[in-house]
Amino acid sequence: MRIFALLISLALFFPSFTSAQQFNLAERKAKVFTMPIGKEKANELNALSLLLQASSPDTAMLFAKEAASISQQFSYPIGMAKAHLQIANLQANGRHWRRAMNALQKGLPQAQSTEDLRLQMNYYRLMATVAGKQRKMKKLQAYQQQYLLLKDSLMNATAESQISVIEEKYLEQKEETQQTRLEKDEALLELQQQQELALRRELEITQLEMETAQLEMAHDKLQMEKVEQENEAMQKELELKEKIANRNLLIGAGSLLGLLLLGLWQRYRLIQQKKLAQIEKQRAERLEQVDRLKDQFLANTSHELRTPLNGIIGIAESLYDGIGEGSPEIQRENLAMVISSGKRLSNLVNDLLDLSKIKNDELTLSLKPVNMQALTEVVLRINESMARGKAIKLVNQLSPDLSAIKGDEDRLLQILHNLVGNAIKFTEKGEIEVMGKVNGAFLEIGVKDTGIGISRDKLESIFAEFSQADGSISRQYAGTGLGLSISKRLVEAHGGKMWVTSKVGEGSTFYFSIPISTEKASKKAFGDFISRPMALASPPTNGKAPKMDLAPNVGVEEINVLIVDDEAINQQVLRNHLSAPQFRITSAMNGEEALEAIGSGKKFDLVLLDLMMPRMSGYVVCQKIREQYASLELPIIMITAKNQVADLVEGLSYGANDYIAKPFSKEEFLARIRTHLNLHQINAATARFVPNEFLQTLGYDTITDVRLGDQVEREVTVFFSDIRAFTALSETMTPAENFRFVSAYASRMGPIISRHGGFVNQYMGDGIMALFQKNGENGIQAAIEMHQEIVRYNHKRKQQNRKPIRVGMGLHTGPLIMGIIGDKIRADATTISDTVNTASRMEGLTKFYGANLLVSEATLSDLEAPERFNYRYLGMVQAKGKSQSIGVYEFYDADPQELIDLKRQTHDHFEQGLRLYYAREFDHAKAAFEAVLAVNPKDRPASHYCQKAAELMTVDLPPDWDGVERMTDK
Repeated sequence: MRIFALLISLALFFPSFTSAQQFNLAERKAKVFTMPIGKEKANELNALSLLLQASSPDTAMLFAKEAASISQQFSYPIGMAKAHLQIANLQANGRHWRRAMNALQKGLPQAQSTEDLRLQMNYYRLMATVAGKQRKMKKLQAYQQQYLLLKDSLMNATAESQISVIEEKYLEQKEETQQTRLEKDEALLELQQQQELALRRELEITQLEMETAQLEMAHDKLQMEKVEQENEAMQKELELKEKIANRNLLIGAGSLLGLLLLGLWQRYRLIQQKKLAQIEKQRAERLEQVDRLKDQFLANTSHELRTPLNGIIGIAESLYDGIGEGSPEIQRENLAMVISSGKRLSNLVNDLLDLSKIKNDELTLSLKPVNMQALTEVVLRINESMARGKAIKLVNQLSPDLSAIKGDEDRLLQILHNLVGNAIKFTEKGEIEVMGKVNGAFLEIGVKDTGIGISRDKLESIFAEFSQADGSISRQYAGTGLGLSISKRLVEAHGGKMWVTSKVGEGSTFYFSIPISTEKASKKAFGDFISRPMALASPPTNGKAPKMDLAPNVGVEEINVLIVDDEAINQQVLRNHLSAPQFRITSAMNGEEALEAIGSGKKFDLVLLDLMMPRMSGYVVCQKIREQYASLELPIIMITAKNQVADLVEGLSYGANDYIAKPFSKEEFLARIRTHLNLHQINAATARFVPNEFLQTLGYDTITDVRLGDQVEREVTVFFSDIRAFTALSETMTPAENFRFVSAYASRMGPIISRHGGFVNQYMGDGIMALFQKNGENGIQAAIEMHQEIVRYNHKRKQQNRKPIRVGMGLHTGPLIMGIIGDKIRADATTISDTVNTASRMEGLTKFYGANLLVSEATLSDLEAPERFNYRYLGMVQAKGKSQSIGVYEFYDADPQELIDLKRQTHDHFEQGLRLYYAREFDHAKAAFEAVLAVNPKDRPASHYCQKAAELMTVDLPPDWDGVERMTDK
């Protein structure tokens, strides 16, 4: 099928050669088209592709793909390997690195199955180059190593060949040498005689040299005696100089010792100064650390105070406005939350007051005998509410017969509440056990849990004031960080001590010791302690908050709001404020749940986001949401107790639209909600006229940022569709019916385009223009699905006694300018490019060929896996008003199944007919197309080419005939 495209492309390419080159290349092209399909044809196609690589890469690519197809058909590995290598080279020349690597990986196994080391070496060389361009350094190294190994193997093979040649020459020379060996032996005998004569002469010379050496030795002895005399004179001179040097050394040593002592004194002073500076630096760092801890403590305490305060104010406002008037259950739930928040606030204030008393030594203890087992039973019963919703068992292991201790009941209760409360907070499942034993004069109490545990580096610091294992805004567990510090001080005030043992992931055990009392404890019940103001878990909200009017400008459509807050009371306050019927509330208790809700596919209109949450802060959640949605696509309002300017600025920098500090009034909250919902609705309305994808391509988030003249160039796939015979169809309808028809048609087509990653650039009545920026496959998939939807739509129209519609669709890929044109009064988003015109012409050709979907050669080349589709080549076409011809392909997956089967069945005959048609063998081409029509009489392209072949058989072809269809109509 692709052979005909090759022929037309080559015909257009002839003018670029000299006459001799043109004739030679044309002769080879003509020859290759007449060659029978086989290995020889694959080799010739590979050779032609290599010749055309620089001058006509598109044609070379088609030759290489055809060679690969033929080689695969005839199981010709070396042909397939060379073809895929050529495809990869062409893709690499076009800087399509991923496609080049895909082609190399397809052809490498074929190359490895051959013994052609040079071919394998070329594969790894190109793979290393492509991997480098893709910045895949490990693959680059591996491919480079394979290339060098193959290169060495090739060199070794070459060397072995050269050695074989040398060995053959050596054998020839050896035979010649044997013939002349006698001559050499005679010469050798003569040479030996000459050497004996020379040896006798050397002996005589050696004897003369020995006599001369004896004379020289005598002379040397005289010289040595002379040197000894000179050495004695020098020794005496050296002894004199040494005495002078020793004297000077004593003088210098005294001076050096003085300087050394002075240096040591200076060094001592420097060391002392450095130590003092180090101490001052440590003090400064400690002060900075304490200051940071206090700042963190104040920020966390502020959050802990504002959270219940916000709940009290918010729910009180709701009750004041009549929330729950007709529902006593909801009223009781809201009042229970107010009571719980008030008790929580009271506990926080008590902790702060206790810390102040301890600091000022104003804490007084009322010591008396206390039954620790009974006191523990009360504490565990009170804290059962905190353990609800968790798989935790509270166990009191203290024996009723345990000795009484001497302590302050209120403070011991406070200590146990802190330890048991912490154990419940940090334990999700398992057991919390209170145990005790007597150790001398003290009773040691242990509170053991199976929670998260504490790391070794935190074991000491957790008892410090203002200290928390995790004090960040994304800490998993709330609190001020005072509980353990106050508890330890209270234990020490009793004369005991507190310590902890822990292992991360297995749990912790907090121990404290209290002196044993010599008296017995009274048997009074501790029931009155149950009424102490301890923080209770907020009761769950089972019912829906009663109706409440919203500010008037929001509208009556359904509004989906995501509330993200780890405090149940805050969730309830926001639900109460947003109780109007149009609100649909989704709750998330942490960042992970929020992101899961966003990713579920549900469309939200507003996100109300708490800042301080477990594990993932509101900043991080906001940042991740902004990776998917622009600020006006999904507004985010941060609601938190952190109200510093720096907190506000940081929240806005992460993409928040607004910031509300707790506690807030209902009127302020609803006013902010109304403003952002109005802006969101305005943005949604403008997006219907200028798609958000268009704005994002220009680099903007909102339409207000766009300026006249803004433009950007992109490589895109343009899609055009048009309803056939729309004018005749419109004449049978009234204007209102016509409008409703076009609106219904567009509402069915638009979502399909969006679903496949494209966006509608323009609705033109009966036509649609859309852009796909990722790849052409998305556009083809969308077109196929749109045709399937039209089939369903026609079925519905048939039931309504209406005429079915037919739609033609065309796609073309190329560069395109997207921008804003107009004047100061009126501007419009538009696309300008020859790519748009070509895509429109492709759609127009569907009428000529009687096809549903036509795709250009450029779009086909852009596909990563074209084999996923059913398509066939229809030839080269020059549209009206165009100077360049273009290859046209019909994709027929959108046709009825019986028609798909017929086109598959006749595919080879149709391809053969086109090949013969372009080779000017019109009689054979006509016979091939008649074979197609015998199976599928309604095949319009086959009918067209059959008729054209019959006509061309009866006329003389002009010299420049190239088979291109030149359209006279649009």
